[in-house]
Order: sequence, then structure tokens, then C-alpha cells
Amino acid sequence: LNALQLSLRKGVTVSRFIKLAQKAQALGMGVVVATDREDQSDAYESFVTHAAVGVRAGQLSLGPLRHAEALSKVHELTRIE
Repeated sequence: LNALQLSLRKGVTVSRFIKLAQKAQALGMGVVVATDREDQSDAYESFVTHAAVGVRAGQLSLGPLRHAEALSKVHELTRIE
């Protein structure tokens, strides 16, 4: 096990999300931020993109790029990096 996949699911606070990412990184693990498949709203995915950059995640999982919503988030990611 060398990576932790994090998702902002219902009931998980942003503070908890950040602490988990920091703890994983302190242990030498990578962090993968993923969208919650139950909530695919534009605002949520945009926030997840910013959260991934904020915790310096090594990977971001947005789903298939054939969907315009996921592709727009990839563009957002390149814009904020």
C-alpha cells in the first residue's frame, strides 16, 4: 500500500480531508483525490479539483474524459496549476 484515495463524501469535513492527506503524506504515501460518484455536480467537481491542488495530491480521479463535465475539470486543473 503506497497511496491513499480520498473523497469528500457526505459526512467528511474539509478539515478531516486535509488532515488525512497530510497524515498519508507524512507516512510517505501518495494521495489520490477522487470525486464521489453519487454527486457529480459541477460545483462539487470544481471544488474537488481545487482541493486536490491544495493538498498537493499526486493524482486526481474525475471519471471518464468522454463526459464534458470531467474534461472541463481537467481544464480547470491546468488553469490553477
